[in-house]
Amino acid sequence: MTTPFDTFLKLDRFSTVRRVSLLRTLQELLERGEVRDLCAQAQSALEADEATLDLELRWRQRTRAEHAPEAGRLAADLVRVLSGLNDALRVTTTVYGAASPRGVLAGQVRTRVFPLGLATLIRQSYAEFSVDVQLVLGRAQSEVPDALVELGLQDLVARAAEINGRFAKAIAPTRRGPTFAELRDARRAGDLALRQLVAQLLARLADPREGETCARALARVQQASDHLRHQRKRRRSRRRAEDEVEAKTKRTPGEPTREPTPEQGSATTSERERSAEGRAAPSLPAPSPRREAEVAHRAEAAATRGNDASNAPGCAIRTGRPYLRWGPHGGSAPPGAG
Repeated sequence: MTTPFDTFLKLDRFSTVRRVSLLRTLQELLERGEVRDLCAQAQSALEADEATLDLELRWRQRTRAEHAPEAGRLAADLVRVLSGLNDALRVTTTVYGAASPRGVLAGQVRTRVFPLGLATLIRQSYAEFSVDVQLVLGRAQSEVPDALVELGLQDLVARAAEINGRFAKAIAPTRRGPTFAELRDARRAGDLALRQLVAQLLARLADPREGETCARALARVQQASDHLRHQRKRRRSRRRAEDEVEAKTKRTPGEPTREPTPEQGSATTSERERSAEGRAAPSLPAPSPRREAEVAHRAEAAATRGNDASNAPGCAIRTGRPYLRWGPHGGSAPPGAG
């Protein structure tokens, strides 16, 4: 009767790589503690898990069906033979004419062998190419054998059929990978072997000679289990954070785009216009009374000396506001000027 370890012994399920690493550590501890029977048990479980690692590698490579090394060379040879056959039919039609007896026979053979043209036939995968070549060559040999003999192309067709037969064998998968059922059973067997070893360690904790070694081994199992739980917790936390960010940044499919109402749009436009006006025409500081008095005094003194504003080349008075210019190049006369 099989003991239900999943019911009585709660232990995290390790991956094959983690289980191999843990079993190596346990084997070294048990070997140093001279617990020979449990050391042999750990060694047996370790060998089984190493075989499972090899099985997992072959499982990952199962879809990479490799062709035989000569597959590429045979494909090139087959394309050259078919190209020669196509050229022979085309030249026969050109030389003798499509309405001549030989031209008619060449057209019949070309219709059977290359119904969609040579380019369409060779622009396929290896498997499709081989199947289609076998189909059209068999059709030509069964439907128009007399035309092939009359045109002297029966040897060329036979050569293409012979190369295609070897090509079909070369592109067949050279190996068969393990099934998932085999991989699953190997993983379950490794997990059960580890649980059985842990159960044996627990049973010998009270042994005065082997108890300390078994306690160290169980501590390593607990350490590996805690590390595995920590890694899973970090992975879940990171995935949860990524989901939250995606939920906040991703718009729900079908949700209409929110556009501002006319009132919001006008208010926003007004605010932008006011802001632009403020940047384009900044307010100037108000002139001080003392500065205005100095300007007026200088203008009055200039008028008293009889300066003719019309003959002045132009001058400017800075008042804190934009410059006031007068003279022959524009502007009004200065204050107090006649």
